[in-house]
Amino acid sequence: MKKLIGISVLLLLLSGMNVQSQVVNKDFESKDFQTLMNSEIQVVLTGDEEYDENIKKAMEAYWDFSEYNFITKKEALYDIKDDTKSFLIPMKVRMYKETTRNGVKMTESTDMYKYWISIVIGGKKRLSAYNDNDVIALSPLNMWCGEKKPRDAGFRLDYIIKGLNEAVSLVRDNKMEGGYIKMVESSIAEINKSSSVIKDKTLIVNKDAMFVYKNQIKTTRDEVYNKKIFEKNYPYKYDFVDESEYLEILNGDSDEYLCLITIVEVNKHIHIYDPSTKKTVYYGWQMSGHKFNKGDVKDLLDGKK
Repeated sequence: MKKLIGISVLLLLLSGMNVQSQVVNKDFESKDFQTLMNSEIQVVLTGDEEYDENIKKAMEAYWDFSEYNFITKKEALYDIKDDTKSFLIPMKVRMYKETTRNGVKMTESTDMYKYWISIVIGGKKRLSAYNDNDVIALSPLNMWCGEKKPRDAGFRLDYIIKGLNEAVSLVRDNKMEGGYIKMVESSIAEINKSSSVIKDKTLIVNKDAMFVYKNQIKTTRDEVYNKKIFEKNYPYKYDFVDESEYLEILNGDSDEYLCLITIVEVNKHIHIYDPSTKKTVYYGWQMSGHKFNKGDVKDLLDGKK
């Protein structure tokens, strides 16, 4: 079993770069969101039997925003040109940043990529033409902690699909308008309304979670969680367990536990899942880093990002 940590679905603009996770980048009145509401979403299968079976089960259980249909990746390569269709698809996305030169705002590509399970609208000639500004909603893969391919995130597809469904439903039901900053703040606040539940349940931590980064010179490996951080800063019940027990609890339905999960890609995201509902009850975010630290604990206790 690969070492795990990670999830999120949210959008933030910081230092001129879009930093997305499990909410929505387009408001209710946008053309893309209107297309999403009025189309049958095409759920793209990867050809990996395990991933495809898991996403079929997750869609059946947790997606009620719209009608949906399953298509192959080969079919998606052709259908993606149709701007009347919406897609839920794993995709590698180049990151862009906003800069100002001589008083003129410009958008420039970077050498950074993220691998996302994304909701997008068709209309481009090829998948590689999509960038982070085109995505309606997404869930990033935990690139530096064992999720190099979509199948590696299969253990949490229930949470991903439920989170995406709740995010787009929030925009639709409240006819949310405005830029992504306003929408992000509203989405975070909505998620973190549930964070007080941490006082009443045992927080489960995967003690085996590892950050692994490889470059041309060396490989860096480091633990994500340090038990001393919890001993000194976390006042409620928690338990450090090995990965097999963590996965058993995460994939179960007990109402006694919550599962802490941290995603490390360009940024660091903190989520807490409730196995009994498959709901995200807390979302936190940091610009960088891979360790869960005392600042993350403080934000969690305050119920804020």
